[in-house]
Amino acid sequence: MLRPFTEVVHGDHRNPSLTMARIDPTLQDTPPRRIYVYDRGSQIDLLKTLPGSYMWASPVPADILEDAGMIQRTASMSRVYNLDLLIWRKNSPGSSLVRSFADYLQKYAGELAGEWEE
Repeated sequence: MLRPFTEVVHGDHRNPSLTMARIDPTLQDTPPRRIYVYDRGSQIDLLKTLPGSYMWASPVPADILEDAGMIQRTASMSRVYNLDLLIWRKNSPGSSLVRSFADYLQKYAGELAGEWEE
């Protein structure tokens, strides 16, 4: 369905072990219309000004989408999950501060996930 539209891609998007074909074998690896952008901030500008453009991205906060006049959709065919890790020494000085930071990140991630599901 996206074939006639232009995909906006960050220039370092390639993960050699994860191609679009591995996400969904029916997808082409390279769409016919693609623009590589090396400045992440320029992606939003291109999406705002280029009719019919799209990009694959991790969730974007609702206020940024609203300011840009954009919408975000989930992709039902995607079965790729990301895992972020925070690793620290258990008994190192400042570990209670790191634990507090980790708790905050987990709470904030939950809030963002709630925005994503709306």
